[in-house]
Amino acid sequence: MNLPTKHPAMRGLGTSRRGLHTPSMVRLRSAVGHAIDSMIPVLAGDSAIVALGLAPPSRQAAVLVADASLHAVPAHAVVPSQAWNNALADRPGGLCRVIRHDRRRISCLYDSPPLHIAVSAVTSKQAKRMPVRSRTLWRRGATAPVSRVAPARRFQQSRLMYSPMVGDSLFWILVYSAVRKCRRGELLEAIKLLDAARAKRLAPLLATVEGVEPSSGLRWFERRYPHRIAAIGGTVAGYDTDACLEALRRTIDSYETLFAGATFSPSDAHAPIKDAVREAIDAARGGGDGCLPRHIETFLAQSMPRLRDHSGVVGAAVHGSWLRAPTTSACGPIDAFSDLDLIVIVEARWRDDRSWQLALVNQLGRCCMAHRRSDGSVAALYCDPLIHVDVTFHSVDSLRRRFEDPAILWERGDDVASVLAASQPDRTAHSQWPQPRAAWVESSFWTAMLGCATRLHRGELLQTIADLSRVRSALLGPLAAIVRAEPCRGLRRFESRFPDLVAPFAATVPCYDAPACWRAIDACIALHRELRGCLPASAVFRSPIEQPIIDWLDATDLSAG
Repeated sequence: MNLPTKHPAMRGLGTSRRGLHTPSMVRLRSAVGHAIDSMIPVLAGDSAIVALGLAPPSRQAAVLVADASLHAVPAHAVVPSQAWNNALADRPGGLCRVIRHDRRRISCLYDSPPLHIAVSAVTSKQAKRMPVRSRTLWRRGATAPVSRVAPARRFQQSRLMYSPMVGDSLFWILVYSAVRKCRRGELLEAIKLLDAARAKRLAPLLATVEGVEPSSGLRWFERRYPHRIAAIGGTVAGYDTDACLEALRRTIDSYETLFAGATFSPSDAHAPIKDAVREAIDAARGGGDGCLPRHIETFLAQSMPRLRDHSGVVGAAVHGSWLRAPTTSACGPIDAFSDLDLIVIVEARWRDDRSWQLALVNQLGRCCMAHRRSDGSVAALYCDPLIHVDVTFHSVDSLRRRFEDPAILWERGDDVASVLAASQPDRTAHSQWPQPRAAWVESSFWTAMLGCATRLHRGELLQTIADLSRVRSALLGPLAAIVRAEPCRGLRRFESRFPDLVAPFAATVPCYDAPACWRAIDACIALHRELRGCLPASAVFRSPIEQPIIDWLDATDLSAG
């Protein structure tokens, strides 16, 4: 059966733009139409289902849907039945693997051409809150359409969420942190920060300059901005110090070029930071000498008297690298590239007063940039000397729940010391360092690998690279810590903590190239299996979706280009 290239389910998804009538695109559109034709009778045959809708991953007219999402909208919350799996797996004309992720989601994987269709079961009430407008393919009776979310309203909300002026400080904080990590030799952590700067700042700023929807991030980047591929692709770094530094320079150049073409301009107060960050990239600095680094010593000399004189402050402490002796593998010693993790203990009335806290941060030194994190802490960049300080505010009572025991620099009275002596640290208390279980890593890893491969098949290289970065920091890094029975700290000080794992982790860092990304996916899978094999048999959980995903990856291999 040969369906027309403009299948009814695909109507309106963009056949008028350049590049969508190539043989590969026509073949892909036909495959999506075939898959939808096979799924609709299966899902519509369930009496509990009242509507079926097609939700494209993007409403951009120039975007071809490569992995459509079919949403089944039941009258009540239904669980995809085994009949769905059997009927979809028996689809004639091609091989289909059905993977059940949880009670409400399954994935259908087709080999030729590579195609991933996600089927979700949601209630009618949930469907009305979906963030994208869906096209109703079938409806029982007079049930409401799958979604009524207005795209214009979503566009305005996303513009507020990704305001470049709000995030200018965040960009320079991320870049300077990456510079410090790179100079210290923590390349995995530096690459993670570089990827975050690209996804969280460069892409939204580019979308604002181009006048398109910023909320998509790096999704469909190559098809939305073909004229920007060379510039943004040059910000991707391999596992090499010089490559990381060069990528950081290109990232700064791209960011400032975009700002120059925007209708707004950065604050003049940011100029000293920008010059200092560029100097830090170019400077060849040696390691720490075992003494307190000069930039930290100078900052504490000017900030501690101001904290002591403030009536609302009852103490100050430090944690992080400060606490580690040079022989400790958990984090490593403080050195010339360290930031300062400062804890300010305040009276209870100021514990949640964010405006008061931000004013105090600005009083500690020459603060050029400050960014409020989601956990309430403040990341700040100070000049004279250039230093990155993470300021966390606690009351005396809130110190009872802490990730580690800080070193007290000063306190008014002895309440802080008494609380620390009367309570114990809790590894789960730090929101930045979750302590996952091996079973959670196993189940999350294979879903992440499926997402990486799907985006790579669509040609979304930048999004694939960003997803691989999250896999390293959120899954593979914690799994390595679990195997070695150490606290999970993402990729922090990874090269010094696990030197024998540097080479296999470096193999998971791709350059901007499709075969390289595919080889990185293979390297992630090999590393995951190697680490999993080091766990005791009682702790090993094998996800049932592992083998179907492996079979699909083998059948759709892109490693040879």
